[in-house]
Amino acid sequence: PEPPADALVPSCAQAGVLGVLPGVLGTIQATEAIKIITGIGEPLIGRLLTYDALEMRFDEFPFARRDDCAVCGTDPAISAPQDAPEPCSVGIPETIRRLSARQLQALRDDASLVLVDVREPLEFAAGSLPDARNIPLAQLADRLVELPPLRTPVFVCRSGSRSLAACAVASRAGIQSPAHLEGGLLAWAQEVDASLFVF
Repeated sequence: PEPPADALVPSCAQAGVLGVLPGVLGTIQATEAIKIITGIGEPLIGRLLTYDALEMRFDEFPFARRDDCAVCGTDPAISAPQDAPEPCSVGIPETIRRLSARQLQALRDDASLVLVDVREPLEFAAGSLPDARNIPLAQLADRLVELPPLRTPVFVCRSGSRSLAACAVASRAGIQSPAHLEGGLLAWAQEVDASLFVF
């Protein structure tokens, strides 16, 4: 229910994923959907199926519905899809500047700022903002020395989660008032430049 306060769990874009896993698990999900739609077989209801690709082993664990579950419990508090809270908000200092896409656009000529894209190199190569330098989030703590000392970093990523985590890394390293692009490059593409391809 709560993420660990002392560490950030990396996303698949940060930590990577074994390429065949989405295919294996997607096929299983499709099979389950067909079983439920057609009413045949025994669907994975009340059972958790795990897949260990290294050992090529499937395991199954039974579980029961929790009465206090916010989605499927006796008195659900969530009845429709909604945006989740920012997963990286734990331990984020209040001194972080949160810039909208339009605010960042207005500051693009400010020489006191340096734009740092914390996505992976493949994402960065697919499309990025002019003059942005690429330092993936996983490498940021070791590469902060590459940033100009008298310029304030503005971190950007795809949707804003990694850039917010980058601000926390920078703050812990003593960088004053780092900034990040709220909503990430998706917001930039929507509000400023629709031609930007965001991978």
